Amino acid sequence: MEGTPPTEEQAGTQRGPNLLSNPTIEQELETWRTTGICPFPEMRLQVPQQFQGFSRIELRLIQHLSHIYREMRLADFVGCTVWVQQIPNFIDAAAGHSFAMSSILAFSATHMAWITKSVETNNLAYHHRGIALKGLQDAIGRFSQDNSDAVLAASMLLSWQAADWASWKFNMQGISTVIGSMRQWKHLSRFSAFIDDHPAFFSGAASPIPYDDESVLLATNALRELSARLQNVHPVARQVQEILDFANELRSWSTSMQTEQLFEKLQPLRAWLFWLPVNLVKNNDISSAAMVLLAQLHTLAIAVDASLPELSGAALGCLTMDATEEIDHKLRSKVSVITPSEMHPSELDNLMHFARLMSARNRLQDALSNIPAQPKGRRQGSPYSFHRLSIGSQPGTPDYPPPISPALFGVIPVLANPSSDDLSVPPSPFLHYSEIISRRNSQLVASPRLSEHSYDGMPISCYSHKGDSPAYSPAAYSPVFLQDMPDDETWSFGGDSPGFTGGFGAKSCRIFADEQTPMGVFTFLVNGLGVKEVQFEELVALDAGHMRQQSPVYGVIFLFKYLSPEKPSDNPPDGDFDFEAAEKLFFAAQTIQNACGTQALLSVLLNIEDQVDIGPQLKEFKEFTRAFPPELRGEALSNSELVRDVHNSFARSSPFVSEDQKLATEGDDVYHFIAYAPINGSLYELDGLQPAPIHHGSCSFDEFPDKVIPVIQRRVARYPTHEIRFNLLAMVQDPRRRAQAIGDYDWLHREQQKRTAWQWENALRRHNFIGFIRDVLRAVTESKFKDGDDAYEEWIKDAAAKTKERTKEKTTETGKSDYKEADM
Repeated sequence: MEGTPPTEEQAGTQRGPNLLSNPTIEQELETWRTTGICPFPEMRLQVPQQFQGFSRIELRLIQHLSHIYREMRLADFVGCTVWVQQIPNFIDAAAGHSFAMSSILAFSATHMAWITKSVETNNLAYHHRGIALKGLQDAIGRFSQDNSDAVLAASMLLSWQAADWASWKFNMQGISTVIGSMRQWKHLSRFSAFIDDHPAFFSGAASPIPYDDESVLLATNALRELSARLQNVHPVARQVQEILDFANELRSWSTSMQTEQLFEKLQPLRAWLFWLPVNLVKNNDISSAAMVLLAQLHTLAIAVDASLPELSGAALGCLTMDATEEIDHKLRSKVSVITPSEMHPSELDNLMHFARLMSARNRLQDALSNIPAQPKGRRQGSPYSFHRLSIGSQPGTPDYPPPISPALFGVIPVLANPSSDDLSVPPSPFLHYSEIISRRNSQLVASPRLSEHSYDGMPISCYSHKGDSPAYSPAAYSPVFLQDMPDDETWSFGGDSPGFTGGFGAKSCRIFADEQTPMGVFTFLVNGLGVKEVQFEELVALDAGHMRQQSPVYGVIFLFKYLSPEKPSDNPPDGDFDFEAAEKLFFAAQTIQNACGTQALLSVLLNIEDQVDIGPQLKEFKEFTRAFPPELRGEALSNSELVRDVHNSFARSSPFVSEDQKLATEGDDVYHFIAYAPINGSLYELDGLQPAPIHHGSCSFDEFPDKVIPVIQRRVARYPTHEIRFNLLAMVQDPRRRAQAIGDYDWLHREQQKRTAWQWENALRRHNFIGFIRDVLRAVTESKFKDGDDAYEEWIKDAAAKTKERTKEKTTETGKSDYKEADM
């Protein structure tokens, strides 16, 4: 073991930097200097003689990091950190490059200063950082393959030591530039695996998670649970409380703080990420509680990155995924032997719940960011240019890359025990949610990695987005859902559904209250647009009292079937056109046919900016289009890059490209979304297919539930009595805010579980299962052939008979059949 921190009395009598020396360390240093032989063979340095000519202090700093590597390796804890595994690579990269070596010396001195609180040691670190920074600038001027690893190593180490925002940004920009410049030989770099494992950090977009303002609260709650479990008697209880205090303080940071101030306040978190695992091993404390603490620390870093996107990932959450997964693996190994000093498996499972979910979500987003972007077509200078680019998934936008479906295998957690009755997370990607009925207490395991599931020499992921097709098949929640529903009764979120080329359209949804509704889609869609504290809730009854329970209600989105004779006209069936209102509120004509859902919710959002924070980009869009007529607003909306990107992110890729776009015919059912909202003291119906907003009388915000319900009832009354295919969503304030305000943590937990379910469903919606289905079919077919040709033929005949039987049953119900018996 290395030296321990000196006492206050000893520290007061020391001169020069405190380097944590002791007689054993001094003897090792002397032998190193005398023989020139590096005493750390386990690092397998390529140039072990590179330290000749180093001063005693410099050797001590190298020795300190080498001891950290040795101790972490002996404890089998290297993989549980974000940086220790790279120590040999850093030292090898620095061979012959003094600036890179200075960055290593500075990093080592920084750790010693953190332990000892020595001003002299901190000054030593500052001295070496200055030398490293000056040398790095010179090296960048003569950048080549020979010094690329040294430049990259110095940039990483200096970014990790950055104490101010300017230094962090400078080094991160340098890292991004270096990675771009070494693209041709990146695979030869000693850091190639590290780069591939952390694409977000090295791309200059170090926060791969979309904006998320609630994860910090949930990470704080997880720390609070751990603190309560340890009850101030466990050796790590003090560290838990320090991190919990930081998390509580973080939530109180003012929104008016400048980026520089926020970065400065992050310094304790960044220091813990690097040094806490080292201290735990040094103190011989790698208990279950210590590992849970590290996992929750990593989770807090991810949450901070998501809640403070302006800091560009400065909390380093994107570097923690591998470490968290390694910790989780070790904890699963520990549960096989329960001792009095260790936690029960159920406790570990509960305390690791949120860490596992956040790590999986981060891994999913990282997988997306690692997919190379396709070249985009030429665009106008303005983000709202009038060059026609359709939103959605139909052919016609070849110069715009479609959203890529994430490879869910290997990045989404599934339950270890499929028989578990815990439905807070579905036990597999092939089950959908019905109701969240139990508290999360199950054990999560990562599913097999992609490389283990391939055919024809290609991974499944290649088939899930083969060709990067701009046409997408109708998305649904899972194959199980589609299996039990005819094609004409499935939802379409962003794809072409039969009879209706729809963004958020639906083809015959029957009783919507009993099936999946787009609450989660719309909620995360508005979050993606930058809107804060807004959620969508389904209204299962046309009742003002029921709607008032969701208050405040900003507006409602109504989905209905277009009646055959119902066409836009000069006189609406109910209410009056208010052409003058189009100049006083935001109203856009629907100029494309597959984004009525997105347009409906925007029709509400862009008229309630005095009540809801809609974000800077939507504010900019509204201001840009303020003087436009409805037609040009519709054009601008269809060409908004923000709206297009967020809208397309809910589509599912397909390996099949349809050259023809099917349009609705006379016999097809066509569905449409519209919005109702109280605006400027009046109740308005906002339908982009109408020439103007439809006025339904005076209406204050408080009167909205009482005034809008009769209007919707009159619309429903125009349909035959057997027509029940309607859906009504209320745009409300995020219930978690109200739950937190009144201290109802059970309600808060239920709402967060709902959000978790929606995230899972949205991930499934984006995924294309064709590759998986083919792989399963091939495996089943091969198994049948192994049983002999007769078994295979019998299997085919049995399947054909069952298909024919099901078709006859359907024919009896519908009176028509498309079944044709194949030749066997």
